[in-house]
Amino acid sequence: MKTTALIAIAAALLVGCSSGPIRPHGFDDTPAPRRDRVLLLQSDLRSQIRVDDIVAEWTPDGRLVAKLKIQNHADAPLHLMLKTVFLDRNGNRVEGAAVWEHVLLANGATHPHQLEALSRDAYDFTVQIRSEDS
Repeated sequence: MKTTALIAIAAALLVGCSSGPIRPHGFDDTPAPRRDRVLLLQSDLRSQIRVDDIVAEWTPDGRLVAKLKIQNHADAPLHLMLKTVFLDRNGNRVEGAAVWEHVLLANGATHPHQLEALSRDAYDFTVQIRSEDS
């Protein structure tokens, strides 16, 4: 009888612990990368740059980190402008006005873009890319 009770308690403890660590607020199990997180604002950029490794990660305190890599495939350096917009679960902007970031990309160079949300309400992101001269 005692052996059966001990086995039942051990089984209950193992089942209760099988869920693993607690996920931070805003954790998203959606597989990454997602191509719709990047918006090229000019069609000619499709032949000039390549965007890879689009990833959403989470800080230990539950804030979203947007990551991607941009590679220059043009014959000349590119002056690009990038704007990362963080969104909540409803698709609404969660932080104030997003700022354009200037990136000078030499021929064949790769730029690792990374930006961390200020708010835990950020659930997704979009990175807008355009040429500086537009």
